[in-house]
Amino acid sequence: MALKAALFAFFLLAVETYENFATLSLYLPRARTFKLVLDSASIKILLLPAAIVVLFMLAAYFFVSYYFIYVINAFADSIGWKRLENRYFKQAFLYFNYFIFFSFLYGLNSFLFPDSSVSHFLLYSTIFPSTPYFLFLVSLAVYFTAVIAVSALFSRGKKLVFILILPVFLILIFFSDLAIKSVNVKKFPLKGNVLMLGVDSIQYNRFTKEWGYSKDLAPNMASILEKGTCFLNAWSPFARTYPSYVSILTGRYPIHSGIRDNLAPDKYLNNDNTYLGDVLKKNAYYSSHYTDEVRFSIIRRMHGFDKLFHPEFGLANYIMGTFFDYALVNLFLYTDTGSRVLWPLSYNRAHIAYNPEVFVNRAIREMNKLPRDKKQFIVVHLCANHFPYFVPYPFARSKNAENFSEKSILMADFQVAKLMDYFKKSGLFDDSIMALFSDHGDGWDPVNKMVSHGSNFDYLWCNRMILGFIGPDFFQKKIVYPVRSIDIYPTILEALGIGVPEGIDGVSLLGLVNGKTRPCLPFFAESGYDLESKYLSGKLTKDLGEDVNRFVIDPTSGIAYISDSSYRDVLKSKWYFMLYGGKALIYNPGTGEVVFLGKGDMEQRYRMFLGHEVCGQMSGPEMLKEIIRFNAIAD
Repeated sequence: MALKAALFAFFLLAVETYENFATLSLYLPRARTFKLVLDSASIKILLLPAAIVVLFMLAAYFFVSYYFIYVINAFADSIGWKRLENRYFKQAFLYFNYFIFFSFLYGLNSFLFPDSSVSHFLLYSTIFPSTPYFLFLVSLAVYFTAVIAVSALFSRGKKLVFILILPVFLILIFFSDLAIKSVNVKKFPLKGNVLMLGVDSIQYNRFTKEWGYSKDLAPNMASILEKGTCFLNAWSPFARTYPSYVSILTGRYPIHSGIRDNLAPDKYLNNDNTYLGDVLKKNAYYSSHYTDEVRFSIIRRMHGFDKLFHPEFGLANYIMGTFFDYALVNLFLYTDTGSRVLWPLSYNRAHIAYNPEVFVNRAIREMNKLPRDKKQFIVVHLCANHFPYFVPYPFARSKNAENFSEKSILMADFQVAKLMDYFKKSGLFDDSIMALFSDHGDGWDPVNKMVSHGSNFDYLWCNRMILGFIGPDFFQKKIVYPVRSIDIYPTILEALGIGVPEGIDGVSLLGLVNGKTRPCLPFFAESGYDLESKYLSGKLTKDLGEDVNRFVIDPTSGIAYISDSSYRDVLKSKWYFMLYGGKALIYNPGTGEVVFLGKGDMEQRYRMFLGHEVCGQMSGPEMLKEIIRFNAIAD
């Protein structure tokens, strides 16, 4: 029986590995170089996390195969069906039950994780539908529950104990997950906390019907913004997560902070950056950062934080999060308990079995451990609406969403609601300042069903962000005056009565909140590495073999950085954008291309309000001269 179980396990792993490679080819089709994962330093980084997951996987597949072979054989011996006395009929009966079991296993994986590479496993889809129905899976579950019950009923001693191992294990996981979910909320006695709740790639016209979308995707976010001061015309200077967040945390444009693309090496960080967290720490705050995505955004303690709750940084995250798509691993990882055991894969938004509730539950538990003798500066970045757009159950089965992006927004909105509930119950929200914002927009193109990240400013919604404040100094109102993400930093400090450091680009928004006007400020944005040619419907479509060479791995931390030569290439190929006085200008220095957009152009082409008349006027040539001057000074 052990040999048969080993053969079954080997066969299943072999087929799943083949399907994993088939999926991997979507990410790295025809890639000729894997030097990132084949050199000695990289192998050393991958060795421990890979060993943990592989050992678990081998043990799980062998045990489950052995267990069901054992139970089905016991079931056949217990039911006393005379036809089973025939050797050939019994073998056919046993193998039919094995097939039913595999169908349940892969059907459940397909139901929970529709984007899994094994969601249409050949054993499962040979007879049964490629898209499993809930009642179909329930029927199979009831059947196997009966098989186990009958086998246990006619068994004694060690045989009975072995049959009961799996049911007891599942029951223990169920109650363990319940215990993890039920947080004993401890009150935070100090008021005046700062909460920054960030959601990746969200824009106003994707919220609800009242906000201009065709359906209600983010009612919780919309409700929060409507209860405070909401800035309807907020802009991000960079439509990439890492440079955008560094700008928010420093109050500086990317050209001044030094981070002008994702995964930029640390040596490019400006030495005179003053991080918001460091300023608050000097004023008796404890700062912490929580995120489920560190592939492209490498925010660390050096950016002003005392505590981090993240997935694993670096190479292990890239390789294992992409490749370890195995049914039993997925099903276990989907639970709170499994996420604690399989730490190399846990809380990673890029993994197929990412569970948004598991991540936010664990983040809340980590917040609940924060010290009570200091005020809290909490920054959360939720990457639900982000590549690779894997969406698990129940959001994948939502009748209110039609595509990967809509389902991702539903996930993010669910997480926001859970975090807000904890903020209120714990006292963190009381007399505190909270900012709800996005690092940038998603640039959703409803015609081509694709998202964009502002590589050439074809979709200006990529640089539009949501931004709202709730707190003692913020009234319930909507403001259409153009503002910038770099203004968040000084706004929070002024609201707290803390002096704003010199050398930042942002300007406090409290004057606007109180009905005052402020000097007309231009807004500048820049593009990043070209993504549009590589993404379609949330999937990579272009050969990335050359892209592997763009990165280097830090052998100590395992973090991937863009290489110096690639970083210089990015800087040379940038596009620039300027917004002023209801007009915009897009400039490509490489080709000399200039696109001037008036207010009417923007309203007709992008269906967005571009600026505010109080900013005054500037001609196209004047704007071009200003955008060149600004970036020349920075360079």
